[in-house]
Amino acid sequence: RARIEQHSVDLLNADDLLLRLNLIAIYASFSTDLRYLDALNYYYELLPTDWHPKATHNWLRVSFLSFYVRALAVHS
Repeated sequence: RARIEQHSVDLLNADDLLLRLNLIAIYASFSTDLRYLDALNYYYELLPTDWHPKATHNWLRVSFLSFYVRALAVHS
């Protein structure tokens, strides 16, 4: 979180971050605890919209957005 806030998002391990966000999003869609959804909202708003992660597994970004939308739909 601190690296993203300091605008050094390119120094992150994108695969690790996206995998963790995917796991949180999956759990958020099954949990009634809204803190997980709040964490997803935080990172979604924190990450730059033009961020192109230097990830080995680029599909993790797409799957994160998909799981995030699912979690939002479950809690709306």
